[in-house]
Amino acid sequence: MVLLEAVAVAAGVPGRDTARAMSEENVEVVRRGTVAYNRGDLDGVLENWTSDAVVDWSNSVGFDAGIFRGHDQIRAHWQRLLAAFDKVRIELVDPTEVKDGIVIAENVDWSEVTG
Repeated sequence: MVLLEAVAVAAGVPGRDTARAMSEENVEVVRRGTVAYNRGDLDGVLENWTSDAVVDWSNSVGFDAGIFRGHDQIRAHWQRLLAAFDKVRIELVDPTEVKDGIVIAENVDWSEVTG
């Protein structure tokens, strides 16, 4: 498994009165998004992200380092990853709620396209 210093900030989901419930709900949104990504459903990942979401992949020691803003840039980045590797699987590492959303670190396991 390759540990990438990648961080994504996904927007929160409104609708709860307590901070704890909001935090748990936001983390669950990120977890569901990770499951969607792992099955290649990029729209399923982004459906709960605001249009100004940011994926900061600038510290990545791997492929396609950069900062990606908004659904179009994020989707294009993910499409490049999925096209470049036979397998890309994300495992969340301690998602944390911050003022503007969720910050996650992740382990990414990938294998290169052969042939």
